[in-house]
Formats: sequence, structure tokens, C-alpha cells
Amino acid sequence: STQSTGADNAINFDNKEEFLASDFNGISVSEKLVEQTGVIGEKLDINAFEKVNAPYVGSYVHINKIAAIVGFSAAVDNVETLAKDVAMQIASMGASILSCLL
Repeated sequence: STQSTGADNAINFDNKEEFLASDFNGISVSEKLVEQTGVIGEKLDINAFEKVNAPYVGSYVHINKIAAIVGFSAAVDNVETLAKDVAMQIASMGASILSCLL
């Protein structure tokens, strides 16, 4: 059986409360955060939760430490590669929020 990630789960919810209460491999996401806090010794918390609504949403995750999510107004040719490349650049810049029209 394949284990899910928080990102896999998060896409299905509209708000933070629903996401925290959702199932994460047999326990709630909230319980998983508490469990992992005990494992690494640092408090884990989800401070904000925003859903990206766009015709195409892509992402990039770098070594499970930093991630970026991008939304495109249309699914153009090679949108998967484009989304990954744009998200990678945003992650490398350390941007928390970037909004532009392309």
C-alpha cells in the first residue's frame, strides 16, 4: 500500500480545519503533526492554508524542505514542465507569495 503525503491530502480540502481533521495513513493530519513534533523535537504547525484555484496547478518540492505551488490561467503546451520550472525558481527565491499575470 502506498502512503500518502500531506500535499496529496491537502488538495482535496477547502480549509485548514478540514485538512487537519483528515486521514493521514490511519491518523489525523493534526495527530501526525504532534507525532512528528515528538520525533524531531521541534513544534510543527500549519500557520496558513490557502487553496489555489486555477485551470492548471503545478508544484515543485526541493528535498522535502521547501516547496512552491503555482496556478496558471490556462493549460498551455508543456504546462507540466513550465509549472515545475516556474515553481522551482520561486522556491529558489524564497518567495512566500508572488502574483503575476503571464
